[in-house]
Amino acid sequence: MRPPFAGNEPDLGPAADERLTILAALARMSADDRVVLGLRFGADLEVPDLADALGIRLGTAKARLHRALRRLATELTEHGEGDDH
Repeated sequence: MRPPFAGNEPDLGPAADERLTILAALARMSADDRVVLGLRFGADLEVPDLADALGIRLGTAKARLHRALRRLATELTEHGEGDDH
């Protein structure tokens, strides 16, 4: 049996490419950064809820999230996927 898209794979477009780029950048980051970003954006937790989930103070959660976002931006920029996409 032939796979449904064999030889004629669909173009998933730029959104799929961007998602793969972000996932690759996350894979290069520390587990702590991935957890903070995953809880905030993957699980859609607000920062106070993120702090509660991690058992840390609100200010610490804000600082960790800020640093993780900066590291993600750096990863994307260093690998040619900066703000121009």
